[in-house]
Amino acid sequence: MRAFQQVEAWLAEWAVPGDGGGGLVVDSAGTCVTLRLSGAVVARESSLEAGGAGIARAVAAAMSAAEERLVVVRDATWRERMTALAPTLELTLELAGPMVPLTEEELASPSSMLSPGLHGVAVRVGDSWRATFPAEMLASGVPFEVALSSLVARVVGDPQLGARTPAELARTEGAAFYRFRTVHLAHPARGEPPVFLYRGGRLVDRSSLGTRDLRELADRYADHLMARRWREAGRYGMVGTLLPVAGRAEPPFAPPLQQGLVAVALAEYAARAERGRAERARTFAVSLLADLSVVEPGEADPLRDAASVALLWVAAHRLDARRHDDGELQEFVGALEAAMVELEGAPLGSPPSARDAVVIWARATRAGAGLGDAESAERDLRGVYAAIDPASVVSLLPWLGWAELALHPAGGVPAAQALWGVRDLVWEHQVSDGDATSDSLDLVGGVVFTRSENPLPTWHTVRVLPFMATMLGDARLTEGERVLPELSRLLASLRFVRQLTADEVVCHLYADRERAAFGVRSAPWDQRMPPEATALALLTLTETLRAMEARADGGP
Repeated sequence: MRAFQQVEAWLAEWAVPGDGGGGLVVDSAGTCVTLRLSGAVVARESSLEAGGAGIARAVAAAMSAAEERLVVVRDATWRERMTALAPTLELTLELAGPMVPLTEEELASPSSMLSPGLHGVAVRVGDSWRATFPAEMLASGVPFEVALSSLVARVVGDPQLGARTPAELARTEGAAFYRFRTVHLAHPARGEPPVFLYRGGRLVDRSSLGTRDLRELADRYADHLMARRWREAGRYGMVGTLLPVAGRAEPPFAPPLQQGLVAVALAEYAARAERGRAERARTFAVSLLADLSVVEPGEADPLRDAASVALLWVAAHRLDARRHDDGELQEFVGALEAAMVELEGAPLGSPPSARDAVVIWARATRAGAGLGDAESAERDLRGVYAAIDPASVVSLLPWLGWAELALHPAGGVPAAQALWGVRDLVWEHQVSDGDATSDSLDLVGGVVFTRSENPLPTWHTVRVLPFMATMLGDARLTEGERVLPELSRLLASLRFVRQLTADEVVCHLYADRERAAFGVRSAPWDQRMPPEATALALLTLTETLRAMEARADGGP
């Protein structure tokens, strides 16, 4: 913090003392300084010189880079202009700990051995050093292998070396590779005091997830989804996966399946939100349906995909979209209805996929509303259970579970035994407090679905959580003595989802902060924001709040 305050003072004067740090005494092996203006990086410079002298060197280089980026003409008033600009800049400061040589095992597979966003990496070739600090890797999403090889290419001055593996470069170029940890401070926003960061954000405590917090978080998720509206001319609805560091989306507009899921999530949220918010969410969800009713050039036809049809039909049903005085929208809802009738006898995949489960859920919802064939939906639902092994049921949640309850809203649940086994399997793969190390404190509550060499939880955790919450609220699936243990496990996973959420601290990394705020990221080290991640998070909160109210009231 003392170093951060000193750097702020240098920036305010737009000058660094010529005595190599001005007497600043800091125990660090290197420094990285990042300057942002309105979220955009205007300078990022590092130095592997130790202590205060290294900090001063990095700051001086960052000032020069900022002047060059901002095209500052060094006339008689240039320093006045820079000191006037300094208060609008946001500072990130990383101080490196000791350089630790990579072992042969780490060098062979650095991405599975090092912790993204916590470890920086450095390279030495002869007497020349280069390093990439964790904050830069968080922003770029570059894997460790690429970062190490790129550093060698820069040191040697041969771009082609970036295509070779670190282990190969160690042999052919005599490169020595290192890892290091950092202390990381940043301004979360202009004018706000600096905060210490862990993997670019703050550690979320489970105690911060009270009922009021969950309601407020649901509101923020809904706001985020509605902020993803396509801003240009044309009826495309929503943008696709956000790349908030770059301030753009890829693809530019979301496919119908993602928009359908968002519409469902907002419809469910609106059923429980306060009146003003509920109306806004319904209006936005209906506008998505209206936009999809006209297929623009380059846009996929939602009626050509069964899972998209299913989600959009459920959204239209929940929103009572037929009552809106829009001829195109009414015609589109009619087309969705006709497409659902055609899906009544359509064959399922072999083995059934999550998209098949979405269709079965929509068919079960229709049957529960007296609009579809319950016997056909029941037969196909039992066929899914027969066609897959119990562990694979996890990949079909929440849709398969919701289909079960839509067909059996009262009485016994035929697949209860299978659903209990799925829930046990989910919690068996949940990262617990006991599993956490200094490199994984933010991963507690996440669920690991991969069997890769270095399994880490990602946003896919949230795929199963909506139905875990539904089970909690149903006395047929969660008996009284299991309510508190199940709630504890669910809240642990919600803590992880909240950790994935880009709050005001995480947003310091982003160019487009307004649109990215409170989106759910792909992982703590991966800033991409798929629409379905936030939509499923919103569905989870809606179901959790419903379950907590039901169990508190002693209801079914």
